[in-house]
Amino acid sequence: MTVRLFTVDMDSPADMAGLEAAIAVCGKDRLRRVAILTKVEGNPVPNDFSRELARQSLSALLAKYGIEDRSLVLLSVGCEGIATPLSFLIADMAEEEPPAEGPRLAFGIARSAPVAAHEHGSAGLVTRVADTVRAALADGTLAPENAALVLVKVPTAAPAQRDLTPEQTAMSRGRAVGALGVGCALGEIAPARITEAAIGNDLTLMTRHAMTFAGPELDRIEVVALGNRPGAGGDLTIATAFMADILDGTPIRRMLSEAGARPTPWGELADPAQVPALLVKAGIPPDDRLRGARIVAHRGALPADGQMRAALSGVVGSILGHTRFFVSGDPVQQAPPGGGIAAAILRVTNAPA
Repeated sequence: MTVRLFTVDMDSPADMAGLEAAIAVCGKDRLRRVAILTKVEGNPVPNDFSRELARQSLSALLAKYGIEDRSLVLLSVGCEGIATPLSFLIADMAEEEPPAEGPRLAFGIARSAPVAAHEHGSAGLVTRVADTVRAALADGTLAPENAALVLVKVPTAAPAQRDLTPEQTAMSRGRAVGALGVGCALGEIAPARITEAAIGNDLTLMTRHAMTFAGPELDRIEVVALGNRPGAGGDLTIATAFMADILDGTPIRRMLSEAGARPTPWGELADPAQVPALLVKAGIPPDDRLRGARIVAHRGALPADGQMRAALSGVVGSILGHTRFFVSGDPVQQAPPGGGIAAAILRVTNAPA
């Protein structure tokens, strides 16, 4: 496996020009599998159709090139603050090159069969998530211990559907189901501990290797599993770190430095090209207190997650020195309350390009 990564700015949720150019550079016949991580402007409310527009446009693009069956799209909305709407295209290329000296980035993708509306948000769906995660690991020839980050999107029922419970439509509960499924697949969480009441509530149940998402625009579980695998080719690796709160940029700087990205004496990246992708998922403290002081994120006019994304975009942008990153909220059962998880895909500068 040889993985390439392309960062593509987007002028709107329907803008596919950059992704189309990246596919052309790769050559569709040389693409063995593709993961597209897309972050566009919009709000997670029923009457905002940016999510549906982006999904429709991405599906049409993949169909145009005939690569739907070997591609998976993970889509999230919300670019408040200084984040540039973008897509990361991660491509497994059919290239013959010798394995790198050390472990390199590998990834696998998988999707489940369609999920019925009555299954959304249920403890039973955790098992299906875990099975889909295992399939993605197998697709990427990744052992559980080599998995650095598992991205999961879980379907939720649209709020407009009748005769549904709040648990079936709640996106936060869907994210919790995804996290618990990752934890089960990686051996971090005992399946016997997962009950209906534990989902989103028992925060002692936590995975350390996931970012999960939920939405009504898809009908099945979709998974991208990323890790560093011996024998893989290319010049990319992945590293992760945990943040104590949304101001906590030190773990991100430490992670990047330990992985080989050179910082300036003031903590900004000396060469931003060494980190072609950075993803962060974090939350607002539930008691609206940050480092001992009162904040009003949960009591303000704007949604707390939107305020978090805006604030965190400044923290992350100050480290990278640019605005091309993926920031998301609600790391329920993926990080301690008020904390977060960061993942960087880095370029090993002494590896062959």
